[in-house]
Amino acid sequence: MNGWHLEGLSMRGRRRKRGNVDGRQAAWLRDGITAEREKFALTSQIRRSSRPVALDLREGWARRRYENHFIAKLTDCDGENSETETALDSAWSCKHLTEREHAKLVAMNRQTGRMLGQMLRNADTFPLGPKNKKGTT
Repeated sequence: MNGWHLEGLSMRGRRRKRGNVDGRQAAWLRDGITAEREKFALTSQIRRSSRPVALDLREGWARRRYENHFIAKLTDCDGENSETETALDSAWSCKHLTEREHAKLVAMNRQTGRMLGQMLRNADTFPLGPKNKKGTT
């Protein structure tokens, strides 16, 4: 089965020789999806979830005059960033990333999450309301 080896048949006991096989992986095995296609799908998911973080942040920054719009865009960024980490975890559990690669990428992702969290906690300091238009607070 293209490098996939299951031990046991129960959902609890499904294991690959090099790690756990979650429900999605088991379904992929059942449907005959190859490890190469799985790797492509995970790479694609990581790209699709990480791109909107910067795009939404830029759009939020352009809308910072309206605090609620700004917060909504920051929240979107945070959600996409969390989705990216989930995809990275999945890629690691499927052995498409080494532990070192995973740790490095997750550290970068969490740094982005901390920045977004800081911006959300202090969102009221960013908008260009009537008081901030001329640079005064």
